[in-house]
Amino acid sequence: MLAAAYASFRHWSTAGGPLEAQRARHLLATVHAYLGHGELALAQGLACAELSGQNGDEQTPFDRASALECLARAHACVGLPEAGKLRADAERAGGEIPAVEDRQVFVRMLGCGPWYALEDRAPRE
Repeated sequence: MLAAAYASFRHWSTAGGPLEAQRARHLLATVHAYLGHGELALAQGLACAELSGQNGDEQTPFDRASALECLARAHACVGLPEAGKLRADAERAGGEIPAVEDRQVFVRMLGCGPWYALEDRAPRE
């Protein structure tokens, strides 16, 4: 899983632009969080969030919500207190995804673990 995520990152770093870089950072942050690599997840989540800020209107609402989701998950993995607020921000942003199918995918993504200390909080559909 980690090797595939880094291969994807390498590909999109060469073949894509800033939006693809944001998506690749999201993938790396998510994989590191799932594997319990807190500091690496946090570094990638922060990079994803920074790119999200730079990409502005070039990103979709799904991209914006996903950047918040991976940042929240990384904070939870490290045990930082901002994790709950960031997860709530991601949930709100996910509610702004206009396409029903995309919003449902995001809700499922947000509902998958691990969320470490936040595991008892289930997202609303």
